[in-house]
Amino acid sequence: TLQNQGAVQNNFMSTLDVQGGRWELEHCEIRGAMNSVIAARFYSNMTVRRCGIGGWPVIDKERNAFNGVSASGCSRVHVHACTVELCSNAAVRFSGNSSGELFGSLLQHNNIHLA
Repeated sequence: TLQNQGAVQNNFMSTLDVQGGRWELEHCEIRGAMNSVIAARFYSNMTVRRCGIGGWPVIDKERNAFNGVSASGCSRVHVHACTVELCSNAAVRFSGNSSGELFGSLLQHNNIHLA
């Protein structure tokens, strides 16, 4: 289980910040509060399979993640059979020239499911 409690010294952080290369995650539980749980940047190529991603499963808005999976730059992210939940912004978010695929995943209790 990877975990992060959000901002440290006024700097926005992610639980897992990938800044390039090929990454594969399988059967992981990745949680964060008030941050992006997985941030894929630059030329990252990520595959995430059968993982739990998002905020902490308690009834407290301050324990929600900001984004579950956030891709930017020219990154590419594949999300397969994951649960992405408890995000105050987006469960899965693509921006810039990023791209990705979402297959067989459960997106629940998020403000926006896909952006």
